[in-house]
Amino acid sequence: MGLLEVDAPAVARREKVFILAQVGVKRNPELPEVPTLQDLAKNASDRAVLEFISVDTAISRPLVTNAGVPRERVEALRRAFDATMKDAESLAEAARSKTDISPMTGEEAQKIATGDHQHAARGARARQCADRGK
Repeated sequence: MGLLEVDAPAVARREKVFILAQVGVKRNPELPEVPTLQDLAKNASDRAVLEFISVDTAISRPLVTNAGVPRERVEALRRAFDATMKDAESLAEAARSKTDISPMTGEEAQKIATGDHQHAARGARARQCADRGK
């Protein structure tokens, strides 16, 4: 179930919207022909900045716990979440409520949340500013 089907079903059916780019760290599988912002970048610096802009959309409805939770418990919570995202009954309920389900693993979310993307963007931006000062 796509976002337009939920948010604007009449528009989606009539094909009155042309999606120019996706904002996110990876392409939505329902829109394989639509580039991400990063795909449109002309160079590595631009790509890093556009990825930085796109990161906040990657974790749209995060589930978190407090610091200091034992690693084994975090692992158990992650695997339970992964199983729920594949559970037929849960997916049927999401479809009935028109809730878009496109989960990422806890490991993927943590990588984004810990700033791997942000560090790359900051470095690219610093290089860009330095290049202008030459």
